[in-house]
Amino acid sequence: MNTMAILGIENKRIVLFGAGYCGRKWLEVLSKLDIDVEAFIDNDKEKHGQYISGVPVFSLDEILENDTTYTFVISVENSADIIRNQLVNAGIKESNIIMLDDLYNSKHLCRLIESKIIDIENYMKGSIPVYVQADISFSVFYDDQAFAMQKYGGISRCFFELAEGLERYGNIGVYIYKGVNISGFKFGSGIHDLFSYSADEEPLFDYRIRQKINRDILRQYFSSNPKFDIYHPTYYGDYGLANYKKKIITVHDMIHELFGLDKKTIEEKKKMVESADGIIAVSENTKRDLIDILNVPEEKIKVIHHGNSLNYNVSSERLIKEPYLLYVGERGGYKNCDTLLRAFAECTHNNDIKLICFGGGKFRASELELIKNLGILRSVEQIGGDDTVLANLYAYAELFIYPSKYEGFGIPLLEAMHYGTPIITGDTSSMPEVAGDAAEYFNPDSYEDLRDCIDCLLDDKLLRNQYVEKGYKQKKLFSWDKTVMETYDYYKSFL
Repeated sequence: MNTMAILGIENKRIVLFGAGYCGRKWLEVLSKLDIDVEAFIDNDKEKHGQYISGVPVFSLDEILENDTTYTFVISVENSADIIRNQLVNAGIKESNIIMLDDLYNSKHLCRLIESKIIDIENYMKGSIPVYVQADISFSVFYDDQAFAMQKYGGISRCFFELAEGLERYGNIGVYIYKGVNISGFKFGSGIHDLFSYSADEEPLFDYRIRQKINRDILRQYFSSNPKFDIYHPTYYGDYGLANYKKKIITVHDMIHELFGLDKKTIEEKKKMVESADGIIAVSENTKRDLIDILNVPEEKIKVIHHGNSLNYNVSSERLIKEPYLLYVGERGGYKNCDTLLRAFAECTHNNDIKLICFGGGKFRASELELIKNLGILRSVEQIGGDDTVLANLYAYAELFIYPSKYEGFGIPLLEAMHYGTPIITGDTSSMPEVAGDAAEYFNPDSYEDLRDCIDCLLDDKLLRNQYVEKGYKQKKLFSWDKTVMETYDYYKSFL
C-alpha cells in the first residue's frame, strides 16, 4: 500500500486527475474528509479552463509549469494504470501518486465506514428478524451487490424480476439483503427484504465502499442464522459467507475478459465460477465463452435466457416528429457506436432522417469531433429519459440499430421486437441467438456493410414489415416467466 494512505493526506497539496463523474464524486468525498483539492487535471482539452464545483481544470503540463509539489490523486479506475504511467513519465515521484485503492484504505475513510457499519448493525439488531420459514419448499438468498451497483441496470433488473417471480410460486422463501444501495427497485410485500438503506444521495458511499460495508455486515450478522438452501450472489464479489447449502451464480457475459476491462472483476469472476455449485449463463454464446475462456465443464452450466421488462403503453404522440433511426445505451468501446456514425454519414437518406442516441450520457468531446468531421452534426441527437420515453422512441423509430461487437444477451433486441421496430444488428456473439430471423445482420467491423443495410431497409418497406412480424414471433421465445420457471427447476435440482 502507498505510504501516503497510511500517513494520511492531510496537509498535502492535492490535485485530482480526472474531471469527469468519478472526479466530481471524489471531490465531494475528499471535501467530507476535510481535504482540500486545489485543481483538476484532465486529458480532455475541452475541459481545460473550466471550473467544476468551483475547482479549475488544467492540463498536466500547465500544472507542472507552476509547481511540482502536488500530490496527484487518480480518481478513475479503468485507466488508472495508464494515468499512473503518464505521471511517472512526466517526472512525478511514485510517493506523490495516490491510487483509488490507497484512498479506500486510508484511515480517514476506514473510520467513517466503521462508524456507518456500527450504526447499521445497531439498527439491524433491534428490528430485523432473520429466519428461514419451516413451511416452504426451499429458501433462496440474494445479496446486495447488483442493487448497490445499479439504480436501474440490466443485472439488478434480472434479479428483481427473478425474486418477484419466485415469490409468486408461494412455497419459496425469497430473502434479499439490499443493504446500503442506490437501487430504485421496490420489492413486493411477499419478499423478505432484510435491510435496505438508500445511499443514492450520499457521494461518500460509492460502490466499493457500499460493497465493503455490506460485506462486513453480512459476514457478522448472518453467520449465526440458519442456512439458506440457495445463495445466489448478484455479482462476482466473494463475501466469504457460509450460511448456505448451495451457491449458484449467473454469468451475464465475458466482456471484461474479451476486451481487457477491469482486472479486479476478471479475478473475482474466475474465483466465483470456481467456487459455485452451479452456473447460469444468460445465452448459449456466454456458455461457450465460459467453456473456452475459463475452462468450465459444460455440465456445470445451465443456459437460462432473460426476458423483456419494457412493456409500457405508448401514446399516439411522437416525441421525435421527424423520421429517425434509434440507438440505445452506452456508446464507447465494444458498443461500436463510431461504426454507426460513419455508416449513417454515408447512407443515402441522412439528409431526411435523424439518428437518435438514447441514454449513455451526453456526447463526449471525441464523439462531437467525429460527428462534426462527418458533417452530420444537425442530424444526430442524444437524449435521455425514463422507460416511457424509451418505449415511445422504439415505437416510432424507422429502424433500431444495435452495432455492438459483443453482448452476453442483448435485452434491447427484445425491447425493439416488442414495439415492432425493425432491427439491424451485428452477426456476432449472442445477437443471432436472441434476434433469430427477425433482424438484418451486418459485419460489425465494416461501416460500409452497415451503411448498405440501412439503405436497403429504408428503401424496402415490405422487408421492414416482414422483420416486424418475425420479431413479434421471436420475442415470444423469451419471457421473465420462463426465466423464473427454469431457474426454479435449476435450484430444485441441487436440493
